[in-house]
Amino acid sequence: AAEFLFEIRGPGRTAVLVECLAKSKGLLPVKINPILRKHGSIEEEGVVNMFDKKGVIIAALRKGVSLDDAESDAIEAGAEEVNLIDEESNTLEFITQDIDLVYVKGALVKAGYKCEDATITYIPNVTASPNGIERKTLDKMVDVLMNEEIVTNVHTNAE
Repeated sequence: AAEFLFEIRGPGRTAVLVECLAKSKGLLPVKINPILRKHGSIEEEGVVNMFDKKGVIIAALRKGVSLDDAESDAIEAGAEEVNLIDEESNTLEFITQDIDLVYVKGALVKAGYKCEDATITYIPNVTASPNGIERKTLDKMVDVLMNEEIVTNVHTNAE
């Protein structure tokens, strides 16, 4: 099986990227187009340009370490930015260039961070604001896509 990216223009002009694992690219339209038709969406090349491919590392803030310290650690490790994504559990998100993910994760582990997750993801650089009905249709389509055997992940630029 190989990895493929299916680019979609979704409800409310949203951009949707579907990561797939399939034997051949020819399987994608067969499985995905009927779902798109039902949800008023079409395949559209260039949608991928509305996203940045990034590495995301999730780690807990070290005990007795401030967010400023974590920012210094992030810069030293080669991350582009660090965000506190959960204050209660002090969970951090480090963003890297996709090609630097493994290196940065290694540097953070060396610095004493316990990395819970490290993945390549697509972060929107342009966002869309679908209205209520469009939003419901988009959410439903994402659910249906995620239940499709060949789909490994779905990313949208909906706010």
